[in-house]
Amino acid sequence: MALIDKMDKTIGRRTASSMVKRISAIAYQEKVDSMFLLLDAGHKEFPDDIQILTMLCYKATELDRKPDVAIGLMEKHLENNFNEDMSKRLTTAYMNKGDVEKGEATYRKMFEFIGYASNPYNKIAGYFFGRQQYDSAIVYFEKIHASSPYSPNAVGDIAYCYLQQNKKIRRWNTLRKGWHCMQGWTITVARSGRWKARRTYLPTSPGPTTTPASRKR
Repeated sequence: MALIDKMDKTIGRRTASSMVKRISAIAYQEKVDSMFLLLDAGHKEFPDDIQILTMLCYKATELDRKPDVAIGLMEKHLENNFNEDMSKRLTTAYMNKGDVEKGEATYRKMFEFIGYASNPYNKIAGYFFGRQQYDSAIVYFEKIHASSPYSPNAVGDIAYCYLQQNKKIRRWNTLRKGWHCMQGWTITVARSGRWKARRTYLPTSPGPTTTPASRKR
């Protein structure tokens, strides 16, 4: 702690970085009550510091069991700031609360800043898929497919959802309708059940000559 005081004295003021170091040092000493007091003081002094805010949100969610408090803190921060990790955390918090509409809106807003390197519905679809809420997952996989109709991943994921629901006819109809977008791709299935696809020929080549009947059903 003396070293941290020396750093502040050298700079001439207390910084968010030194405050994080103080909090970490007290946590290492297992002085929990003192750590919480310093954490609250740190947030008041440096309200926009991500590290301090993240620790405070973790405390509210995991220790105090008050997820709404954490959501409020994240919402307030993101009103005038952008942080990708914080946006993802808020999205997850909304989803865990069952507020899918706010979760989707937050996730889409994040993509307005960082660009659409991946489909904005992927995380939400994966959220429901991982929890075996297949009807909800299908809704978002269909949105992914609508925005990227020639990518086979969403088709396979929809079919897998139907398979898990024992809706074999719907599964086969989904695969049959999406067969055009599977030509020229090698399909593998991850342990989670999600489909992964990679091209097996160049877009300008004629592509494979296999037919649906030759595929393993």
